[in-house]
Amino acid sequence: QFTPVMAVAARTPRTRLQPRASPRRTHVRGRCTPPSSPAPGGSAPTPGSSRLVDPSSPEESADEAAAAICRFVTNNGKTKSMLQVDLYVPPIFRSDIDDWPGGIRQQFQVAAPMVERMLLEVRRVANGELDGRLTPEVIDNADAVGLWSSPKLLCVLHPTAETLNTIVERSQEPSCQVVILVNPQWTTRESQVISDFGIGPWRQRAEDFLSQFTTAFSQMERRVSGVTARVVRSYPERYVLIHEDAEIASFEDEPTLAEIKSALAESGVGDEAGGLFERLKGQFMFNANSLK
Repeated sequence: QFTPVMAVAARTPRTRLQPRASPRRTHVRGRCTPPSSPAPGGSAPTPGSSRLVDPSSPEESADEAAAAICRFVTNNGKTKSMLQVDLYVPPIFRSDIDDWPGGIRQQFQVAAPMVERMLLEVRRVANGELDGRLTPEVIDNADAVGLWSSPKLLCVLHPTAETLNTIVERSQEPSCQVVILVNPQWTTRESQVISDFGIGPWRQRAEDFLSQFTTAFSQMERRVSGVTARVVRSYPERYVLIHEDAEIASFEDEPTLAEIKSALAESGVGDEAGGLFERLKGQFMFNANSLK
């Protein structure tokens, strides 16, 4: 039985994308090659290519995340599955000043129903393997950290460095088979002088725990070189950079901002490729979209 989290199921608009253009190129850590052609007699991608996945609504994002989680759990066999999911949460409360004037709690109102839909689909596909009452709770009200747990499954929305010890303890329960972290709020950039997890042994323990996680699904929006692009990954596919519904590049690992900028420039997209006119055009479109 599933207990709904809280009365936070904000209505989210369902938008559809226009038909996608043909893929442009595949970028592999320093080199670009033409994308692989479909296998003869069908549209399935050949080895090394990427299935272009770019959900166009919160419902589709939750369903695709669930499918990616199930693929990983199936391939992982009896080993505990430790997964991260990065959901794109549409800024439906956007103001002229901020995408989220209400902060992280406002994001929670939109993200929590997406997480619940994702978990229901995971349990449905698991066909009894992850049965057990799934109970929601808030483990940090100030930072809107939500947790859903059953004997076999643990999922945390907006996990923070301050709640990591709780997550570690709960994930180590013998019956727990699947652990999912959704939209973590910590920063793991190596360039940081002081980590969100502190220093010395505290930082090392946190990083050792997080190193066990695999990104099952990620859909992130990036504004680079005057344009808005998306980076999407659905296990076991590669990370795909998408601009205006067309594949620009694919990556084995999550691309850095520098790699995104380089791939856009090589494809003739963005400030670096189009000069002043494209930069002004991109800024105009961004401002127009922000006012919608």
